[in-house]
Amino acid sequence: MTCTETARALLVAGLLASSCASATHDEAPANEDAFEARMRASAAALSIDPEQGTLDVFLAFEASMLLDDFDVDEDGRLRGDEVTALLADVGDELEPATRARIESTDTVGLEDLWNALREVESAAVFEVDADVAIMTGTIDGTTPDRVASLIAEHPDVRSIVMRDVPGSVNDEANLEAAREVRDAGLSTHLLADSVIASGGTDFFLAGVVRTIEPGARIGVHFWGGGEWEALDLPRDHEAHRPYLDYYGDMGIPADFYWFTLEAAPADGIHWMTAEELETFGFEAAGGAR
Repeated sequence: MTCTETARALLVAGLLASSCASATHDEAPANEDAFEARMRASAAALSIDPEQGTLDVFLAFEASMLLDDFDVDEDGRLRGDEVTALLADVGDELEPATRARIESTDTVGLEDLWNALREVESAAVFEVDADVAIMTGTIDGTTPDRVASLIAEHPDVRSIVMRDVPGSVNDEANLEAAREVRDAGLSTHLLADSVIASGGTDFFLAGVVRTIEPGARIGVHFWGGGEWEALDLPRDHEAHRPYLDYYGDMGIPADFYWFTLEAAPADGIHWMTAEELETFGFEAAGGAR
């Protein structure tokens, strides 16, 4: 079994389009057992379940190989000349915002490299077809610029069809991009097989007109990170304000925000029912522009 075949057996069939060697890591484990062991160890270091069979597992492996390649002093972090060497080798493959972030940080670790690779592989993109833009991928720091380019370069686009937008890795960028959509007067639409969740759900609410075909799945959960989570904070805490302001500007009642905090934990998901969508005004004209 080749390296590529092993990866495909470990992950989701068809997710990896190229061989493991294509990432320019000449020292990749040569045999199947060593490769699988390295993948599992890399996933464990980032608290990723290797049994899930996701692209994240492979990207964790890729991140660990990058760290090994450029960590000259073997301290588990990249600094100074090590970061410079990394960017000289793979910088052109990174999203501009990702490269700028790496350039501006003091040290780069395994999680930083993993996040950088995730942004390359899964960043939300827009495919234009006449007056419609099909959106797929995860919302990240590059999304505001992508939305701005969509609006500037395709003035005939009037609607964004969200096909598969599982969430965001940058809430601030998500709200910024969503407000660009509202300011441009664009609509949002979900197909019968669309799946959106978390930050993707917030982005959908930016549509001046929002329409949902039966069968679309819309997920919510509470946000969390660092030393505390949303439910740890009193309702008058300033951390809630950006979301409450956003929902208010989109014509969505504040009750929806508090509903999301109770619906599911940060590592879970609640798929909204038709009744809940109606209660919170999901399929409707947007708020004041």
